[in-house]
Amino acid sequence: MRGFQDGTFKPGSSITRAEFAALLQKAFKQEPKQKVPNFKDVSANFWALPAIEETAKIGFLRGYPGNVFQPKQKISRVQVLVALASGLGLTPTASSKEVLQTYQDAEQIPNYAKQQVSAATKAGLVVNYPNPKLLNPKRNATRAEVAAFVYQALVEAGNVEPIPSKYVVQP
Repeated sequence: MRGFQDGTFKPGSSITRAEFAALLQKAFKQEPKQKVPNFKDVSANFWALPAIEETAKIGFLRGYPGNVFQPKQKISRVQVLVALASGLGLTPTASSKEVLQTYQDAEQIPNYAKQQVSAATKAGLVVNYPNPKLLNPKRNATRAEVAAFVYQALVEAGNVEPIPSKYVVQP
């Protein structure tokens, strides 16, 4: 993950779905698992089209109903976790409900995301700062949060060494 031309990283800034696709494309090299729909809202000359197509093929990102991707939409924390769990093929090993009780705000996790968030939590992908018990699933993910989640996903994939942290959620 790179910074900006002015030499800043802007850790508190949010990240778009297109930017997240570009980050995933650089971080993970996997074999395609599925066909990619022709997203109506991503033009052939859009800067992130190759990343969007590749990350969709390997199972990280999906669009919305009607073949819409919304590349400029800010990505939420729960969407990042669902994408990472899906792309890595993580499945919950324990009762999802039990694992999700780790979070004080578990009731805010959308139903579609509960299995993947549970799997991501169990795999050690979730990093919550300053309070590990608060997921804030619907909040837009910051660049710092996405960097931490992706790093943990790389640890899970066996590509990097873990860095001990009290902010990595342990169910």
